[in-house]
Amino acid sequence: MPCGEKLVVRDTCRSGVQEEVPRQEFAVQEEIARPELPKCEIQQCRSSDPAEWEVNVDILNYYADHIPSQNLDAGFSKRGRQFGDKKRLQHQKHTRIEAELEKVKQEAYRYWFKVLKRIVAVVRFLSERGLAFRGDNEVVGSPNNGNFLGCLELLAEFDPFLHDHVEKLKNPGKGHVSYLSSTVCEEFIGLMKMKVKEHIITEIKDSKYYGVSIDSTPDISHTDELAVILRYVLSDGMVVERFVQFIPIERHDGKYLFDTLTNFFQQNGIDIAWCRSQCYDNASNMIGIYSGVQSRFKEVNNLAEWVPCAAHSLNLVGSVAVENCTAAVNFFGVVQCIYNFFSASPQRWSILTESLKNPINAYAVHSMSETRWSARSDAVSALFLNYSEIRQSLINVAEFTGQPPSAAHEAKSLVKKLDAFETALICIIWNDLLKKINIVNKAIQEPGIELGTVVKMYDSLLAYFSEIRDKFESFEETAKEFSKSDYKEEMQGERKRMRKQFFGEGARDDTVSTMTASDRFRTQTFYPIVDKLIVQMGRRQEAYSVLCDRFGFLVDKSLSQDKVILKARNLVKTYSSDLEECFADEFLLFSNMYPEEKTVNGMLWINNQFS
Repeated sequence: MPCGEKLVVRDTCRSGVQEEVPRQEFAVQEEIARPELPKCEIQQCRSSDPAEWEVNVDILNYYADHIPSQNLDAGFSKRGRQFGDKKRLQHQKHTRIEAELEKVKQEAYRYWFKVLKRIVAVVRFLSERGLAFRGDNEVVGSPNNGNFLGCLELLAEFDPFLHDHVEKLKNPGKGHVSYLSSTVCEEFIGLMKMKVKEHIITEIKDSKYYGVSIDSTPDISHTDELAVILRYVLSDGMVVERFVQFIPIERHDGKYLFDTLTNFFQQNGIDIAWCRSQCYDNASNMIGIYSGVQSRFKEVNNLAEWVPCAAHSLNLVGSVAVENCTAAVNFFGVVQCIYNFFSASPQRWSILTESLKNPINAYAVHSMSETRWSARSDAVSALFLNYSEIRQSLINVAEFTGQPPSAAHEAKSLVKKLDAFETALICIIWNDLLKKINIVNKAIQEPGIELGTVVKMYDSLLAYFSEIRDKFESFEETAKEFSKSDYKEEMQGERKRMRKQFFGEGARDDTVSTMTASDRFRTQTFYPIVDKLIVQMGRRQEAYSVLCDRFGFLVDKSLSQDKVILKARNLVKTYSSDLEECFADEFLLFSNMYPEEKTVNGMLWINNQFS
């Protein structure tokens, strides 16, 4: 065997693959006829390191017979370098594969990130505006596929990337990823809901104090949903109201609603002890002093003061005043009948619009609402401003040959009611009342409205009701000029029906029968309406008087310094866990520094600027 000839030994590595390994460490001095390497256990060795190979009898005999001497100067470092190079090449090979896989993964990540970025933008756009997502189908290219796919198709016309994605993966069916299905919309809506809710709850915990308001309403699936709204102050001094969650409910009793509300607080980690106000409608299950939600809430937290909804209370004032008077009920029935009559037929509506002074229907007849008194104000105002035009339109419909006899009869009946002087008079009265009520109703629904401002508006409205009680003659004169008519006095010779008088009854009161038509309207219609408004306004105002007296000194600049200190100390006693003893002195110093500031919101803004 010549010097330097390579001896090859088969080695089985860890992967199980046999490789031919050159053996150059052993150099022989002379050429020797060498037999084939015996089949020994070395071929089955699993180690890549020669130092770990097992040396048996066959190997020893082979080298003893065929290799008489060994080059002692030969080193094993070369062998180590060969194994190191082999491992390095394998590592580089594996590294290249992993790099390629990582490159493919990053490209896919960037691609789907761009897709999801556009989809999330569309979902957020539709959610912010409360628009429907789905249509009749989920087919890309269909005009009935809904707002979600429709917006994506619109964006695809101006976005080449989205256009390619939609064209490549449109209508893929189940089992294919495209992120264009309704399932993806629902998942993103759920994720956004969780994120927004977490943000709101974090703000509430940071602000510490909050107020709660709940109300229920059935949805389109006839499931009663309880809406939970929280009111709190942000770190910059801004007062905000946030809708937090809809909770399905099954009953409306006070205990069930209170338990539902407390479970909501516990699930979201909100401490009920930091609640300082509760605002509900005027239903008995909410405001009951024994078993209502507000009374149960105060048993747990006596600092959570109940404040009724000011707008809802004002609506109830008008509603009770109407129900107290039969003539008022009949009048609003006529107003609604006029709207129903004209809106039932495009032909009748066209006749009405031709008769109105304003052709763009700015003062056309309106429908009324049971809960929104601003709608009633619009309906009565439309009738007041176009009284003669609406009457003439009804006459034209009754004389029009294209209308059925039932429509003509209904039109004549409405004309007869409008010809009555009492209808014109009560229209003028309610137009004046509702105009003032509507102004206050819109003002108290403004964001950031303060309790003191609500009380002042209630006082102003109550003073107005008391003032017009003595102005009936003024309304009468206006109605006579308005309708060009007067009361219809009963015929002198008309027989009066007398009720039989039983034993024990007092003398029959014939005062009403001897009254004039004007006096009867005054005592039976006008006074009951105005007096009921005055009584109800005073009763609703009492709910705010306690809180206004407690906190009113914060913005009342007419109080003396001693009075301010007294009220501030009383406030510290009431909220001893929230305010320190030095609050009175601190507030007095603050109010002297900014004497022109007269609102709580302004104080919060100033405090934020210097905090």
